[in-house]
Amino acid sequence: MKKLHVTALISLALAGIVIGIVTLVGRHTTQPSHAVNQIPTTPNTPAASSVPFDTYRVLRLTDSENDQGGGGAADPYLQEQSEHFGVIVDGVSDYSGKIAQMHAWSTDANNTNNGKPIIVLAYQGGSHIGGCTNAVKIGSMAVDPAGNYLSTQAYPNSFLMDITQSGWQSYIATHSQSTLSSDGYDGVWMDVLGPESLSNGYNIAVKKDCKTQDATDTNKVPANANGAPISSTTWIQGGAAVLSAIHGATSGHTLGFNGVRPGGLGYNSDPLLQNADIGMTENWMFGENKTTVASFTYWKANVDELINAHNMGKSVQAYTKMPDVAEPEQDVIHKFTLASFLLGTDGNQYFQFRTARTFMRWQPVTSTYPNGLPWYKNLLIGKPTGTYSAIGGASGCQCMYTVMVSPAV
Repeated sequence: MKKLHVTALISLALAGIVIGIVTLVGRHTTQPSHAVNQIPTTPNTPAASSVPFDTYRVLRLTDSENDQGGGGAADPYLQEQSEHFGVIVDGVSDYSGKIAQMHAWSTDANNTNNGKPIIVLAYQGGSHIGGCTNAVKIGSMAVDPAGNYLSTQAYPNSFLMDITQSGWQSYIATHSQSTLSSDGYDGVWMDVLGPESLSNGYNIAVKKDCKTQDATDTNKVPANANGAPISSTTWIQGGAAVLSAIHGATSGHTLGFNGVRPGGLGYNSDPLLQNADIGMTENWMFGENKTTVASFTYWKANVDELINAHNMGKSVQAYTKMPDVAEPEQDVIHKFTLASFLLGTDGNQYFQFRTARTFMRWQPVTSTYPNGLPWYKNLLIGKPTGTYSAIGGASGCQCMYTVMVSPAV
């Protein structure tokens, strides 16, 4: 049987600067005389209606920000998205009432998801509510040691709830159940359940009149009943309780969330993932809008998080965000990230690569690639037959990692 090696040659400088060489190499393991056979650089140039980005059989795609740029009835590529995405998180109810049709498209003759139906999840604020007065009515609002409410720097009208309180856990479970019964989604997806909200720089202190910011408040973190800052361990336990309550109320549906972190980097997100089906690690591999990897240890922890999810019987959405960089550099980073992802995925993880200039959604081929798509964006690779392993080199220097995969059918 022909098998393939997916090889990532990673060049990691000790200072943490990355962008080395990434190769995807085909090898005929049963025919030694063929040794290493480089994949052609221009195989099967796709037509304008073909897949405009990665279509690996083992690479299940995800779109986690489908509220950006429209969708649903206004999206002329709804069928194509259904055929080639594994998971879509719908932020503005674009696809409400269209789920059955999307399922049918996702298993038609054009699908690249191995015939698995697409999973369409309804976005929910796992730890936030829009509007201070709405949050007050619900109760269970987070307050800081000074007694102020907390909204977010990025979204000032989004108010933080105390996810450690049973009142919020019960409310969001009931709300999720109602969303599924009325809109036909496959499940729900909870945003911001990790401890990012515990950062002083993440929040804005708002007085209890719901209008006035408290500029004198320098400890803008959620506090417990005694006025002490809530620990990250307690917050994660609260997030796990939120997910557990939702799972109980929405049995038979898929539950996703945002808050997975690579093992040993910042906090242990396993209690969250244990209570869900799919967990997102936002800013996977590079961090928020960066083009360098912090270290070899950080790179390996990100790859190993995919294996950790496999061992738990769960799925991870590996979501990489890039700043607005030139196309040649973007392609190098894309290949590096993709090759790293392929080392760790078991075929049940999901990949999203987004730049500041374009979200990863279905779009026709444009003048960006006048001669057709780069070969690595139109390549079929099968499932891995085992875990990845190192070939030569030393940690932090020149390292080659490889994983054996079966050919795509």
